[in-house]
Amino acid sequence: MSAFQACIPLAQLPKTFKDAVQVTRRLGYRYLWIDALCIIQDSQQDWLQEAASMTNVYSSSGLNLAAEASVDAIGGLFYEREPAALNGCDIPVQWESLGAKDTIKQIYHVSLRNPWLHMLQDSPLQKRAWAFQERLLSPRTLHFAGDQIFWECFDAILSESNPDTNIWRPHSLHDEASSSVKEQFASVCRDGDPRLGLDVWNELIKSYSRRAVTYGSDKMVALSGVAAKMALAFRPDDYLAGIWRQGLPKSLLWHALPVAIPAQQYRAPSWSWASIDGEIAYAQDIPHQVVCELLLGTVIATGGSFGPVTEGLLVVKGFICDASLVASTIRRQHTCRESLCPYSQSDTDMKICLDEGRDFSSIMAIPTGLFLLPVVFSGGLPLGQNPQQRFWSLAGLILKPTQNAIGRFQRVGVFKARGTPNKPKTEAPTRLSSCLRNHDFRKFVHLTAHSLRSWAWVGARLAERDLYTAFVKPKLKRHHYRAFDGISQYTIEIV
Repeated sequence: MSAFQACIPLAQLPKTFKDAVQVTRRLGYRYLWIDALCIIQDSQQDWLQEAASMTNVYSSSGLNLAAEASVDAIGGLFYEREPAALNGCDIPVQWESLGAKDTIKQIYHVSLRNPWLHMLQDSPLQKRAWAFQERLLSPRTLHFAGDQIFWECFDAILSESNPDTNIWRPHSLHDEASSSVKEQFASVCRDGDPRLGLDVWNELIKSYSRRAVTYGSDKMVALSGVAAKMALAFRPDDYLAGIWRQGLPKSLLWHALPVAIPAQQYRAPSWSWASIDGEIAYAQDIPHQVVCELLLGTVIATGGSFGPVTEGLLVVKGFICDASLVASTIRRQHTCRESLCPYSQSDTDMKICLDEGRDFSSIMAIPTGLFLLPVVFSGGLPLGQNPQQRFWSLAGLILKPTQNAIGRFQRVGVFKARGTPNKPKTEAPTRLSSCLRNHDFRKFVHLTAHSLRSWAWVGARLAERDLYTAFVKPKLKRHHYRAFDGISQYTIEIV
């Protein structure tokens, strides 16, 4: 450290650092920040202190240099490339028009349709988690790709091969969208709109979860700068292990994509996406009616709200069902005979997704000892062109009891049920949509009971009384809940 304070010999630096020094000097800048030189590498205290300041380092920078094609510090910024492949080529084509002797001639210019997207998908740098906030926070970035240089700011993306045109509009961080996520992120930070902030945050998390970290403990820290900026729309105290309090409980309904697995070492509570190694996603059509209540949410983090998480807890109140009751009821193939229930059958789908990253599968295959906590539902909405055809939807968490505390659970996955009631067998006035409008969750569960059963391939229908009993009547053992309201809802902890 003392030697570096006196002088850093340029010849001893790896190629990427040398190239960065050259670009900095050529562009007339005086100062250059390189993490490996500006942070004491074997000091945990200095690392935490500097990691917390990344928001200011990158958002206050004049220009960010991104070594996109380099897999390490010796790859450099500049690469040999083929100009003809970069600029494309002209292909002359001629043909005779149908029914005439006239010859039509045309010249077509052939080039890569979306060089920006190609660069994002193939760039080693865009697969690294630490580079995510650097790109998002920096007001300007020069991307040194393998075949050309790209310019990115909050207003445009330009390329060396097409410097006068915004080459991708829209230009999302990961796919096509109505506007750039970087641009939306800047808008949230500028205007402080919490509603837009939640949507943008979920988009950011989906993109960030695709990226890898060398050390799993860095997953939260590598996003801390972005979270600190987003706090302008919320508050630092509202940040709970990668989820904003204003988005709860809906934000709990993320699911792990295939190949993703729970982290081997603790870095976030099980209800946070940060507890997963691998890509996550959010349901595209999350129902809007919340049916559980968040009573308390706390997180303990080192070095402030956005630092490494050591502990997290949610206290929720809601309807809880033993998952085996639903599965066993389906197997029994009961038919609803109660006169109160007007539907004889329905087209229903019920799926689960465990956080081990497996595809959605049948409730029939769910392991024993797990519980279902409904979080949100919707119903009575038109489907297709038939105004008489309406659907309902229910989504929630799959929980596993812990052994060290009463009423404490860990999240292990999510479930979703969706159905379309068919023609009523009676003229009974009670309908699913009226139950939802009146917030009568008991009757909602009652009316959809046999619908969940009919999802099975054998055409079974779930008896009304079984699901009603599973969700509404007090069937949990005392050590599975902290409190019971005496009617139908339990209070539990999720860690």
